[in-house]
Parts: sequence; C-alpha cells; structure tokens
Amino acid sequence: MSVFIQPGKTTQDRRTIMSADNAGSYGTTFLGVGGIHASAELAIESIFSETIALAVSDETTSITTGASKITFRIQKGLTISSVRASVTTAPTGSSIIIDINKNGSSILSTKLSIDVSEETSITASSQPVISDHSLVIDDEISIDIDQIGSGTAGTGVKVYLNCIYE
Repeated sequence: MSVFIQPGKTTQDRRTIMSADNAGSYGTTFLGVGGIHASAELAIESIFSETIALAVSDETTSITTGASKITFRIQKGLTISSVRASVTTAPTGSSIIIDINKNGSSILSTKLSIDVSEETSITASSQPVISDHSLVIDDEISIDIDQIGSGTAGTGVKVYLNCIYE
C-alpha cells in the first residue's frame, strides 16, 4: 500500500512511515485536505493494531465463577476497539458472562456473553459495550467470570482485546 501526502500536509508520526517507498500490491491512497481516506485508515489500523489474546482457563476443566481469573499489566498505551470471547466447550442451561476490569473497575457497560450452545461471543444476542476504551502503561487488567452454564459450565475460555496503538 502507498499513502501519498500532499506537500504542506502533515499526519501523525505513526502514519508517516507509510510512503511511496512502501508501494505494494494493496493500492494507492491519497491524503487530501479532508484527511486520510477510509482505505488508508483501514491499512493504518491493521498496521498499528494489536490483539491481546488471553487464556482465562485451561482447555478441559469446567470453568467456575470468580473475580480476577487472570490479571496482567498493560505495557504501552492502547485504545480498545473491540472485545470478544470464545470457549472450547459451549455452555448449556445458561450463558457465560465475562467482565473485563481496568484497575478494579469494569470497562464494559454491557458485559461479554457467550450464549447457550455457542462457542463465541460474536453470535451473542447481547453484544458487549465498551465504556472505557483507553489503556495506559501499567493499567492492571483483570478478567472475571460472572456466570457459567448451569448444565455444562463450559471450558477453555479465551478473551480477546482488539486494540489500536496510541
């Protein structure tokens, strides 16, 4: 992909690494008075994005509810663009509900859920809503499992934080 910047126009430093010298088979995008066009935004997002994938449980043991099933600290400034979850064994009887916390407080106004007999939150009837997108260096992230399947609890919980570098 090539991004050509009109003379006299500036962009954020992270975007200037893409230039005519990086031309490839992905097409060309021009930066004009209105800013970078959508195709360049998508390319920039893919270059400056990161997915943090977390194994919250093992693959075979039935999950249990509880706070801080996994805890870690952020190593660089990020903006969360989306979150999702998956399981190896789908829950039965009731859905799995997962919360993501930053420094002890939920970042979700609508929590992640995996519906009965489903293995991913992508198909959930209630989609997560992120209320706090910003992560800075040394923020503590913890994952809670608030509800499990009442028949089959579920196994192999993974949580994915899709982020863009700040």
